[in-house]
Amino acid sequence: MQRSKFTAEQVAQIIQEADAHRGATNEVARKYGITTKTISNWREQFKGMQSEDIKNLKRLEEENGRLKRLVSRQAYDIECLKEINSKKW
Repeated sequence: MQRSKFTAEQVAQIIQEADAHRGATNEVARKYGITTKTISNWREQFKGMQSEDIKNLKRLEEENGRLKRLVSRQAYDIECLKEINSKKW
């Protein structure tokens, strides 16, 4: 997953600015070098969240990904050990 080049504060600011200038979303997107679709996605993903909430959400998503990788590695190790123990020496 590609990391955003914008911080949580910047994302919140861009969403607020785009909401304030509802008809000029294209101009806001052009100003920050992003697409209007990106702003729409951010609006959908971060509905009503403040920058602190966005930070916490991103931190939790990163931690969740790390834990999923850890569990998958452990499951792989368990399968390998079961296969080694099942062979008759």
